[in-house]
Amino acid sequence: MAACAVGLLAGGCSLLVDMDGLGGGAPRGDGGGTGRTDAGGEAFIDGGPKDGSTDAGDAAIPPGPCVPSGLVMQTTLKPSAAVDDARVGSVAWIGASNALALDGALAHTASMSGSVSSHWLRTSGYGATLPARSIVRGFVVQVTRKASFKDEIGDQSIAMVKAGVPGTGKVAQGSWGTTLDTITYGSPTELWGTTWTPADVNATDLGVAIAARGLPAADETASVDAVTLTVHYEPCAP
Repeated sequence: MAACAVGLLAGGCSLLVDMDGLGGGAPRGDGGGTGRTDAGGEAFIDGGPKDGSTDAGDAAIPPGPCVPSGLVMQTTLKPSAAVDDARVGSVAWIGASNALALDGALAHTASMSGSVSSHWLRTSGYGATLPARSIVRGFVVQVTRKASFKDEIGDQSIAMVKAGVPGTGKVAQGSWGTTLDTITYGSPTELWGTTWTPADVNATDLGVAIAARGLPAADETASVDAVTLTVHYEPCAP
């Protein structure tokens, strides 16, 4: 404590107190860190406020590059919507929503005669929830389908749909049989001719598109009972 200075008025005395000295140094916070205050008087400890938020001088640290974890995972999904998409072909699909589940109810084309192709039967709404920090490795598509007569219907194209648009397609060898059969397209490492982000896969307009063709057909129909999609992905290392 500083000495009492005698004022000019009788009995007057001013006490000059070193407040920093009373505490033995700068104020300290609850956690023992270096204390400070911002312009609004809020206490900060070790460079941050007590509530864990950041002040104007603290910058967020962006995530680093994705380092593959080495663990490839998969999720198998079913569509929640299916429509006739006339961007290709000349023959429409009837009852497109019947392609949502393996239940014997069939989406089918109108009658096909000659070497014609159908519209897209385009499915979507697969509901994927890939982690934002992951790598898309591949897609496997399974289509359960049949033809009304043997050797009359084949694949025009089976394509992955990105942002609502069918891309590069695949074709299975041979014709569709007359009993329901499940055919597999793609692989755990097949990206179907384009690049993918987790956001692309999680989007509601991700889908699978199916177009059939006559071999040639003579008043034939193509039918699809169900479509499933398996996504293979690799999370980033922690």
